[in-house]
Amino acid sequence: MSKTRLTTAAVLLLTAAAGMSAQNRSIYSDVAPAFDPTCEKKVLLHIANQNFFRNDEYFGDYIEGYTLPGYTLEPSLIYYPTDNFSLRAGLSVVQYAGTEKYSQVLPLLTATWQMSRASQLILGCLRSNTAHRLPEQLLDEERQLTKPVETGIEYVSNRRLYDADIWINWQQFIEQGDTIPERFMAGIRFDFHLWRSDSSAWQIDMPVAVTMQHIGGQISDYSEPMQTLSNATAGVVVSKRCTGVVKRWHAGVHAMFYHEMTDKKVIPFADGWAVNPEAGMEIGRFEIGAGYWKSRDFYAYNGCPLYMSVSTYKADHYKQDREMVTMHANYTQEIAKSLKFGIGAKGYYDTDTSEMEYYYGLSLVFTPTIKLFEIREK
Repeated sequence: MSKTRLTTAAVLLLTAAAGMSAQNRSIYSDVAPAFDPTCEKKVLLHIANQNFFRNDEYFGDYIEGYTLPGYTLEPSLIYYPTDNFSLRAGLSVVQYAGTEKYSQVLPLLTATWQMSRASQLILGCLRSNTAHRLPEQLLDEERQLTKPVETGIEYVSNRRLYDADIWINWQQFIEQGDTIPERFMAGIRFDFHLWRSDSSAWQIDMPVAVTMQHIGGQISDYSEPMQTLSNATAGVVVSKRCTGVVKRWHAGVHAMFYHEMTDKKVIPFADGWAVNPEAGMEIGRFEIGAGYWKSRDFYAYNGCPLYMSVSTYKADHYKQDREMVTMHANYTQEIAKSLKFGIGAKGYYDTDTSEMEYYYGLSLVFTPTIKLFEIREK
């Protein structure tokens, strides 16, 4: 890596980090509207607009760098016929700067049943990407900008002892004789709250998740072999809320695993593992964090390619053992109600090749919900 590129990466990260903090909080936001049981019989207008600029300065063997400037826009109407059910209908649009066409235009339809105070069932368009709170090694946060719509079924529960998210994202539907594969991602995530101090300042959590990516389908004439790829992660995180300059700090370690369930040998290995200790802190609106990544034969279909043992664009590139040091820095500010600004950067230093990959980006997110009128049955 050239000294110029390394110096640029260091300056960007240190400038962003000057005061920033770290639960690896993303600057890209979940834009799905929250369920509001007080809106029974009402019709609401929800606007989810995420404006972004992200520059991926990647020069290594695993993914080529590129820039993403653009916006996502999701206007929708939400109707609450009862206090425990809502129906949302609208449109999702993605456009990148410098193009005269939309990259994606998709309908939105979400049915949400608030089963209890702590749990809900979602059918249709799901809360997506960053809302699943998976590590970027399993689900790349950049999908929030490139594939903001997930469709399928999702169950969400938030309880005193744990939070849970169980979902299937049906990425590609097939019919009899199609020459394209069926694709879906299934996931289950639990955050177990193992212990909290009497003041709730100290907390110990155990995040656990399993994901599966299926590519194939019995009724398709797709020529490639069917694949089912699975990943799992488990970790322990200790955190403390503080009253001084540092508002919060955390430290933890995560173990991650890869397994090819169909054993089709599409990539050079069928099993792998990784370990990822990390730590960080929050100072007001700022966040900084650092981590260490060590893996052997690791792969995740929907994860950030920088962590993998195989390349996304070099067919013959394979490295069994990977070792990286990561650093990230984010700043987020709520400018006004429903309006949030974020800027951040992250670096990935490969200790074997001495190369620094990095990205920097910013986003401006506007998510107002406006009550339009009330429908009263006669």
